Amino acid sequence: MRLSVPLLYALLVSTALGQPVPLLDPERGPAIDNQSGIGRRHGSPAQGQTKITVAPPNWSTWRGAYSGISVEIGNPPAKIMPGGNDYGVVSAITGAIEIPSSANANVINRVTPGLIITSGVLGVASSASRIAPAVGVYGGAHIGAPNGQAWGANFTSKNYDTSGAPPKHGYNGQVYGLEVDVNLVPPAAGWGGSNVDGIWITGEWSAKADGQMNAVHIGAQGQSGWKNAIKTEHGSAIEFAEIGKLVKIGASPSQIIHLISSDGKSDYHTLIQSEADGSLSVKPNYYGAPKSLMVSSADPNRYVRLHPIEGVSTPAVTTRSLLVDLDGKGAKPVYVGPANSCGAGHRCLMVPN
Repeated sequence: MRLSVPLLYALLVSTALGQPVPLLDPERGPAIDNQSGIGRRHGSPAQGQTKITVAPPNWSTWRGAYSGISVEIGNPPAKIMPGGNDYGVVSAITGAIEIPSSANANVINRVTPGLIITSGVLGVASSASRIAPAVGVYGGAHIGAPNGQAWGANFTSKNYDTSGAPPKHGYNGQVYGLEVDVNLVPPAAGWGGSNVDGIWITGEWSAKADGQMNAVHIGAQGQSGWKNAIKTEHGSAIEFAEIGKLVKIGASPSQIIHLISSDGKSDYHTLIQSEADGSLSVKPNYYGAPKSLMVSSADPNRYVRLHPIEGVSTPAVTTRSLLVDLDGKGAKPVYVGPANSCGAGHRCLMVPN
């Protein structure tokens, strides 16, 4: 990659949403330094690698947007930058775009939109190699100090036109925090060993953190919260979820579904799990005093069907533990009679008329 002197100078002095990149920093001296590696090739010329070094901002006081290189289309306002231009936002490369309403006229056959992708930054990749994967966009972040933070990627979507304090009103429309499209057509020779993941979350660590470790963490949006934490469209999947074993190899129960409820004073934890022998286990208030397992219908006039032969097996019968509706006039409690009430060695079960 050859950069002429005028082009290099233009890149260094390009503005970032109204914030110029200084060639001279009063606290740091000249931004252009022949010793800093500006324009210097790393590797052979055939590799086309060029390093551009730009003076950084004053990290302790900077506010607003600061970019090493900014490429802008239209006249994007500074308020669309993270923090609404009230906070420091520093990027090595910034792509910014403002789409005017005249884009509404760009349609094909008066129906199909002629513009489908209008982005600040676009990354595409194609690979004919079996070893080197094609990665359209990659983000890497690392912690370099104790108690730091690292975000591999961070996306925000809003129904208003500023990144600062939210306005009182926004606009109707469709808002997507992240869209992932996977498009497939069958190989000419047919399928043979292909696997597809819409999102694949894996981890590499030698020790687990002492706090929470969540592959997916869904938080509340203000006081409203989501209507659905996870939603599947009709016909979108054969199985809603496949829950694996607790350990990778050998005999093991399934991973646990953990339900938390509260009566306003205490939290209760119910666990649902498939045991190692395949039995289904439901454990109400697993970490506290035993609670009831209730199977009921939302309609009191309907009844719950149990297995016609096996029925229900319990270690002991508790008075009023069973309700039956014999004549369709409402459920009645089943009482256990005293010993030998139905003859020697037998107890009677009694239901009020």
